[in-house]
Amino acid sequence: MKIIILMIIILNSILILCQSERNNHSKINNPIKINNDFFQHKEIKLKLGGQYQDYDYSFLNKHLTTKTPYYQSNHLINDRTASFNFEGQCKLISIDFIGRHGSRMPEANVIKKMKKLQKQIIKISNYFPNDGEFSWLKNYTIPYKMEIAGNLITKGQLEHYHLSKRFLKKYPNYFGNYKPQTTKILSTIISRTGVSASSFTYGLFEGTGVLGNNFQPVHIETSTLEKDILLCFFLNCNKYKSGLQDQSINDNEREIWKQMKYPIIGMEIKKRLGIPSNIDWDLSNSMVNTIFLSCVYDVAIGNISNHWCSLLNKQNILDLEYSKDLDDYWLSGYGNKINYEISSPLLKDIFNHFDSIINSTSTNSIICNNNNNNNNNNNNNNNNNNNNNNNNNNNNNCFNNGENNNSEEDDFLVGIKYSKNILRFAHSETIIPLMSLLGLFKDDYHLFANLTSDQINNRKFKTSVISPYSTNLVMFLFDCGDSDFKLLVEHNESPILIPGCNDIYCDYQLFKSLFPNVINFNWESYCLIKDNITY
Repeated sequence: MKIIILMIIILNSILILCQSERNNHSKINNPIKINNDFFQHKEIKLKLGGQYQDYDYSFLNKHLTTKTPYYQSNHLINDRTASFNFEGQCKLISIDFIGRHGSRMPEANVIKKMKKLQKQIIKISNYFPNDGEFSWLKNYTIPYKMEIAGNLITKGQLEHYHLSKRFLKKYPNYFGNYKPQTTKILSTIISRTGVSASSFTYGLFEGTGVLGNNFQPVHIETSTLEKDILLCFFLNCNKYKSGLQDQSINDNEREIWKQMKYPIIGMEIKKRLGIPSNIDWDLSNSMVNTIFLSCVYDVAIGNISNHWCSLLNKQNILDLEYSKDLDDYWLSGYGNKINYEISSPLLKDIFNHFDSIINSTSTNSIICNNNNNNNNNNNNNNNNNNNNNNNNNNNNNCFNNGENNNSEEDDFLVGIKYSKNILRFAHSETIIPLMSLLGLFKDDYHLFANLTSDQINNRKFKTSVISPYSTNLVMFLFDCGDSDFKLLVEHNESPILIPGCNDIYCDYQLFKSLFPNVINFNWESYCLIKDNITY
C-alpha cells in the first residue's frame, strides 16, 4: 500500500514538472504580453522559427519604419556635454512636449490593400501543404475591422501611460496637481492623438482627482484640420499641397528603388511559397509592399512574427525599410526645404511659449528683489545675523517654478499668455518635419536610390529610429540664475545635441539665434498661391 501511494506521489510530481515545462515553453514562444508593468519586446533576442528568417525578434521589432512600437532612444552624447554642475545650479521651469500618437490599427486604405492581397493568395492556396510552414495562408482572414481603422490600440495607450510615469519618476516634484492654467494640452482632431493625450495625462495625474477612483479629468484643446497650422501644417499650406499635386515634391526616388528591388523580392517570395516557376502568378510591387505592411502590423499590433514576416529575410526587410525612408525623406524630411519649413509655426510657438515663461520669471525676480530691498531698508537697525535671516526668508517667499505648483505661482501665471507646460499630440508628419527643421538625424548627403550599400546602412535618417509610435520630442527650459536660461532637448527620453549648440544644455538665446527664419516666419505669405505663382 505504501508503495502504491509513493508511486502516485511520484507520478503527480512528474505531471507537475511536465506542466511547468509546457508553461515555460509557452512563455518563450509567446514572450510578449501587454500589461501595466513593461513591454517585454524590448528585451527579446529570440531567434525566429521561419526557414527564411535569418534575424531575431529584436531586429524585426526595430525595423518597422514609422510603425515601429515605441522604445527609448540611447543617443551617444560626446564629452563636451554637461560640462558644468547642472543639477546644483539650475531648476526646471517649463516643458514643451511634442508627441506622436501611439500604436494604432491600420488605416482604411491599407486594409483595402490587404483584402486585394488576400484575393491573390486564394488563387494559389492549393500549392500550400496542409502541414507546411505557410499552411496558415489557406484559411487566412484579415484580423483588422474597417470600422475601427486607424484607432489607437491598447498598446498605444500603454506606451503613453508608461511614458508619463517615467516623466513623474524623473521629475517627482514638478507637475503637482492638474490645473488648466499651468498645463495646456493640445491634440489634432484625429481620435488617436486625442486618446494618446488622454492616456498620457491619465498617467501624469493619476490619483490626484476626486472622481471615482481619484480620476482627474483634463481639458484637451483641438482645432479643425483646415485651421490647425501648428500640428497639421502639412495639410494646410497651399504651396506645399500644390507641390505634391504638380510633382515638384515627389517620391520618385522611392519608385526607382521599388523598380530595383521589389521584383527580386517578389520572385524570392514566390519561390519560398513553393509556387512553380511555370505558374502565371507573380507578385506586383504593390503586393510586395502590402506583404511588408502586413508583416509590420502583425508585429506592431499582435506581436506575431511567424506569418507574413516569415516570407521575408533580413535583407528584404532592410530594403523595404529603406523604401519607406525614401518616401518620408522626400515628402516630409530633408528632400525639400518646404517639407520642414512649414513646421516653422510650431517651433515659433514653442519660442513664444518659453519667452513668455522667461519674461514672467524675470518679472517675478524683480518683484522679489524689490521686496527684499524694502525689507532690508526697514531692518537696517537689526544686527547682521537678523539681516541674513530676513534675506533668506524673503528669497524663500519668491515662488520656485522648479518645485510643486503653489497658489502664488498659479496666480502669477494666470496673467500671461502661455501655460507653464504645453503637451502636444500629433502625427509622424508633424514630428519628422520638426526634427528636420532642428537639423536632427541629418546626413551629409541626400538619400537616393543609387547610394552605395555603406551609405544606406550608415544613414542617420531612419524612420524606425526617428519616428516610431509614441515618438516624443521634449524641450525642457531651466533657470540657472542671473538671467541664464538653458534648454535641454530629448528625443524619446534621451538627450540629443542640437546642431549649433555646444552642450546638451544649450543656452536658450543661442538656441533661438540658430533659427532666424523661424522667428520671422509668416505663414500667409509663405504658403500663399496666387494666379499660379507661388510666393
